[in-house]
Amino acid sequence: MGTGPPRRRRAEPALERSLAYFDALAGTPWGNLVVARRDDEARAEAAVAAGPLEGLVAAVKDNIDVASLPTRLGSDASDDRPAGVDAAVVAAVRRVGAVIAAKTHLHELGAGVSGLVGRDGPARHPLDPERITGGSSSGAAALVALGAADFALGTDTGASVRAPAALCGCVGFVPRQDRLPRHGVTPLNPTLDRVGVLARDLRTMRRVWTALADPPVPLDRPLRIGVVATGAEPAVALGVAAAARALDARHEVTQLRFGRADELRSIYRVVSAFEFARLVDGQGERAALLQPELRTLLDATRFPGEGEYAEALVALASARTTVAEELGVDVLLLSTVPVTAPRAAGVDRAVHARLLADCTPFSVLDWPALSIPAPGPGLPVGVQLVGVRIDEAELLAVAALLPGGVPEVVS
Repeated sequence: MGTGPPRRRRAEPALERSLAYFDALAGTPWGNLVVARRDDEARAEAAVAAGPLEGLVAAVKDNIDVASLPTRLGSDASDDRPAGVDAAVVAAVRRVGAVIAAKTHLHELGAGVSGLVGRDGPARHPLDPERITGGSSSGAAALVALGAADFALGTDTGASVRAPAALCGCVGFVPRQDRLPRHGVTPLNPTLDRVGVLARDLRTMRRVWTALADPPVPLDRPLRIGVVATGAEPAVALGVAAAARALDARHEVTQLRFGRADELRSIYRVVSAFEFARLVDGQGERAALLQPELRTLLDATRFPGEGEYAEALVALASARTTVAEELGVDVLLLSTVPVTAPRAAGVDRAVHARLLADCTPFSVLDWPALSIPAPGPGLPVGVQLVGVRIDEAELLAVAALLPGGVPEVVS
């Protein structure tokens, strides 16, 4: 008796859908979201993929190494030689059954939050090509929001996973710095860089996090949740208010003034500027190949000296040991960014500052943070949850209570 045809693994049709989507994007304003493809290798992997993420297709931000593809960093100043091995986090994703299909657009060197600057041109918002995606994980967020990939690996130094997730309408999650490995990830600011994940919805995000790190956990106690007002535009403020009402049914929700936010933003500016200057210095003569917009920014930026940087590192270490106790809450709830996606033509340094403002304090503190879309009409709105005294798995469980979250039963 014959055994019949071999079983087609779940990864194979999922991969073909993604590759067809990539084909459809070519020649459109969104064609540059994918900067490198690996169709043959991905098909070979899909044929044998097995594990908890089997059937999921992933993309990778182009500052994270994928074997046989160059890591171009969105820059002509990069080294075009193919990576010899996968970054540790890419290898981890493969081991649990996901298929890596492509590498994605990023703001040059990861050094911007608009997604407008780079060798591949500006990234375009998935709903309106006249608007920005946010950055620097610009292509990762837009591809996931479009449905061309189930999830993507990105990096977040100040807001680079959370801001584009909020603007494009997907889920963006940044764990603590030591939770996902950074080996094989090109650094921007080693003190602040974190590897994060962007996913089409919270269910997918929880599935990815469970496979890579922690099993789901029940929330078996009420939490104290502080809601931080950020001066957000009305649509964003409404999203945060709806999230607060949903959480208030199970937890103690209070309004909170985050008095040290400006201090933390100042620490971020000093540390990030000093370490970025060191990165550019390391480019040597190749720095002349950076995009004109980035070189103009460099010329206009005041870079701190060694002494100011050392003082900022001391202040950072102190904040990480004191701020949680001062706040007295388990979770913070606030906007991810206080605006919906701006038009590209209106983006200036003030807009950049607004896109960073609600995220950078938690980069300094190295607290896990998640942006989740708030349901509603119009452009996407991101609501941010930050784990002050809870871990990543608990933060994802809190997110499941939000409008748009997917509650799960944990045995």
